[in-house]
Amino acid sequence: MIMRKMRCRPLKYLSYFLVIVVGLAAFFLNADIIQFIRSNGSKNKMADSYRVTSKETTLGSLADTDDKMTRLGSQLNKRTTHKPLKIYIYNLSSEFNTDISHCIETDDSQAPFLHSVDYSNHGMGKLLYCQGEICVHNTNQFSLDVILHHQFAHSRYRTDDSSEADVFYVPAYMGSMCFCHKYDNRTEELVKQLFHYLNTMSYFGQGKPHVTTLARIEREEITVILAHPAWKNLTYMTIEKDNLNFRKMFGIESQHAIVVPYPSYIHFNYTKVTDDDAYAAENVSKYMYNRRLFLLFAASLRRTNPFRGKIIDQFVVKTELGYKEYFKSDDVVNRDQVMLVTRERIGNHYNMTIEWMFNSVFCLQPHGDSPTWKSFYDSILSGCIPVVFQFPIENVEFPFQRALNYSDFIVRIPVNRNGDLEENIPVYDYLCKIPLTEISRLQTNLIKVLHLFQYPVIGTEQNSDEKDALEMIVDEIRVTV
Repeated sequence: MIMRKMRCRPLKYLSYFLVIVVGLAAFFLNADIIQFIRSNGSKNKMADSYRVTSKETTLGSLADTDDKMTRLGSQLNKRTTHKPLKIYIYNLSSEFNTDISHCIETDDSQAPFLHSVDYSNHGMGKLLYCQGEICVHNTNQFSLDVILHHQFAHSRYRTDDSSEADVFYVPAYMGSMCFCHKYDNRTEELVKQLFHYLNTMSYFGQGKPHVTTLARIEREEITVILAHPAWKNLTYMTIEKDNLNFRKMFGIESQHAIVVPYPSYIHFNYTKVTDDDAYAAENVSKYMYNRRLFLLFAASLRRTNPFRGKIIDQFVVKTELGYKEYFKSDDVVNRDQVMLVTRERIGNHYNMTIEWMFNSVFCLQPHGDSPTWKSFYDSILSGCIPVVFQFPIENVEFPFQRALNYSDFIVRIPVNRNGDLEENIPVYDYLCKIPLTEISRLQTNLIKVLHLFQYPVIGTEQNSDEKDALEMIVDEIRVTV
């Protein structure tokens, strides 16, 4: 919930709403937290434009959460209690994994747009800063191969006894290989060598479940997938699964694929969690609820498709400044909607994008080069409600749809066949029409599920019984293979 200018919502309605929600807070929260809320409520001034609600509103809004999300908080968010899968990791030659990651890190000429990929910290890259348990790393969007290799290797699911394994993980960086070999003969040769090795393994021949990763979208990996017919015996985890028509065209419609989150800049470090509940509540509120900007669009100026160009043109104010620098003056040009112009191909934008998202209510997420994109997950993990566009005859598959209802924490804006918004109004005006109660519901639900999309800092996940992306992926493997 936010405080918007008069043209969005009369201020008196917001005042009435706050009074009602404070009453709900008093009913649903214990006395200690109520006292904590009261002691902090005076710090949130009505005159402060675009402030996400103070604690009396945000905590009270938990009472408005629907039954499904209540069950989600009590069941889905906790780690699986049934018997864990046992996953055996093949000890492959380094030419299939670490040689590839080393090639990418050290030879920019092979993939210059990756701008010096950093696979340190188990694939997460250099630590930039932390806010409580939330840590921001210089994580590349195509680092899934490396990250999941380390996540599985350090997880409670790993077994060194192949005879007791339920699933076999093949740590081959097939999705990253093209950055070094550009789909030349070396790529095809490595794929053949991989399956030659697997065919010598008795469990592969017996049809035991085998999984691997593809660090890029499925469409861009079709050459690798078609390089050997034995791919049909592997289930791969990928950041984007293509539509059925595309898969039929290449004969891979029956290929098992699990859609997983893009690696975000944000990872949780659970060693930073405190036992002090009041401090924990304050930390969540500070970084998740107090938001000054109503609508953020963080993207480059590349017009990768006509619709994206239309969205870019809706933003009069465009800046390359960091959040604090932009808002340091009370005379800033616009506090309603801002386009943060990023320069991802030359790097360094990661130092400011997440801070902007932490301080925005809605984050616009139009299509880029493909229907899915990394910024969508940065937005979720920043607690900024993602705003996506629903095109006709398009069925984008997001991660964990079996367990999550995305309508509970994102906004979908319909687009007609002509590539125009169905309501024919600017995105900002569309979002202004959303009732404050619905914004509160979306925010609350987003906070409930955001940790399900993050890959935690290695070695700290055992300090929390909350699920994370790896736990969710394992659940998907359990029902898919």
